[in-house]
Formats: sequence, structure tokens, C-alpha cells
Amino acid sequence: MSTLLYRVGRFAFGRPWRVLGAWLLLLAVIAVALVVQPVRLTNEIRIDGTPAQETIDQ
Repeated sequence: MSTLLYRVGRFAFGRPWRVLGAWLLLLAVIAVALVVQPVRLTNEIRIDGTPAQETIDQ
């Protein structure tokens, strides 16, 4: 594991602008994905088929 981390660190140190560009590209892709398909949060919990849920639905 330490060998892998050493190689990743050496690569990032040798090419800082490429690594920074890759991180910015990844951040942009995530931002676009969230704008196109936003996350919808809800507090609703449903357990269909239970008597309690049928009462809440009425």
C-alpha cells in the first residue's frame, strides 16, 4: 500500500497542473450532474400494505 501511495504522490508532484486539472474536471462533472438531476430529499417513510400506512393515506 505504501508503494502505491508513493507512486501516486510522485506522479502528482511531477505533474501538478494535470492533477489539479483532473480534480477540477471531476468537480465540474459532479456539479453538472447535480444541476441536471438534482437530489430530492424527503422525510416521508412509506411501508405500503401495512394498516398504519393505509390509515395515513386516508
